[in-house]
Amino acid sequence: MTESVALVIYYVNSVIYAGMSYYGLTCMFKPAFKKRWILLAYASFVIISSQQFLAFNSAWFNLAVHLFSFSAISLLFSGSKSIKILYASTLYLLSLVADAISYVGLSYIYLERHGTELPQIYIYSIGRTVINIIYLPLLLMCVMVFRKFFTKKANSYSVVSIPYIASVFILLGGIILIDALFLVYAVNEYYVNIGLVVASQFVVLLIIFLVIWHYNALLDYFHVLEANKQKNRILEHWILQYNMAISSQKEISKMSHNLKYHFIALTSLLKNNKVKEAKIYLEERLGEISDNISTGNLPIDTMLNYYQQKIRQALGVDIEIDLMIPPSMKLDAELTATVLGNALENALEACAHVASGERYIRFKAAVTSKDNSNLLIITIANSYKVAPITDGNGNIITSKQDKRKHGIGLASIQEMFPEDVGYVSYDYADNIFRIMLIFYDVM
Repeated sequence: MTESVALVIYYVNSVIYAGMSYYGLTCMFKPAFKKRWILLAYASFVIISSQQFLAFNSAWFNLAVHLFSFSAISLLFSGSKSIKILYASTLYLLSLVADAISYVGLSYIYLERHGTELPQIYIYSIGRTVINIIYLPLLLMCVMVFRKFFTKKANSYSVVSIPYIASVFILLGGIILIDALFLVYAVNEYYVNIGLVVASQFVVLLIIFLVIWHYNALLDYFHVLEANKQKNRILEHWILQYNMAISSQKEISKMSHNLKYHFIALTSLLKNNKVKEAKIYLEERLGEISDNISTGNLPIDTMLNYYQQKIRQALGVDIEIDLMIPPSMKLDAELTATVLGNALENALEACAHVASGERYIRFKAAVTSKDNSNLLIITIANSYKVAPITDGNGNIITSKQDKRKHGIGLASIQEMFPEDVGYVSYDYADNIFRIMLIFYDVM
């Protein structure tokens, strides 16, 4: 094999290396620019890094160029700048580990067999190919670690079973081991066609890449599957309660519709000078209607009417309600009922641990204008005794043993809000928990 052919293989490996690095970044972050600009940046990286390596062949200069290039390219993606630079630097450090393993291993084998240094033709061809083979599984492990500890998706990836993860790494390890044995044989034998060796390396590289791609595709699939299951559980749970509340609301509406008949009865009593009987009749009717919340916004009315009764029965207190909202706002009925029911259920559960004389739940809703948009701001405050439990990212998690059944909490409320519909915020201090739900463009 001529040196020119080895250089071609070197450039091909450089492109593959850049492609793997791009794949590693897209596994963690979304592109912040159009894809053509990112591809142009990577093309520039391949040309500059390859040329400076061939021209100077300086380890320190090579380190500086690559580290700077990786950090600069990471800025083309969205997300925390510090996390992106840390991630890009980690990827490059792993590539250095692969580089060291490849160069030291091949140099040792060649020196032991032939008593001379590893020729440049081996470094450009076999050496660079082996680096990519070693780098790929290291890249996979880096993606897994950063997804686990540096993103909010951490818990969702635990659905992939440990035996499956182990089988993937056993498969990768087996491929690399067989490939290493083949390389030892190839370096030891003078007459082995170096072109055949390089071709076999590319086949191994392709197999490993397919394994990793398949693994990451399954991670994404399991994440979406788990998210959909959780949302379906939420929807099934709250649609059932929403339908029950609708039924109750219809009964109240029917009773309100019959007010004219009550007025006829009152008129008749008063005409006959039965004032005492009229007062009794009026008090009875007011008692039936006084608990009815009727703003004209069906999902808000039904959830408040339902939980007013449920909380009164469970805790012995009434929700303190302050409503300054117009009728018939533009609200997604299913979403509104779900998030309100979720928030009120959490408040009920928190208050259940508080002494009876200290329990309270306050519900306030108001519409305000901001930036030519009408916002519905709902604040729910409640007393609590047991402090919320948070994960490593500061997110509140359930303290119940059956997380599958009871894990419908703040994280689920946040996930259900589309970015263009609204958002959720919360704070807790001095035994008061507050959650704020903000809906955009409700008028």
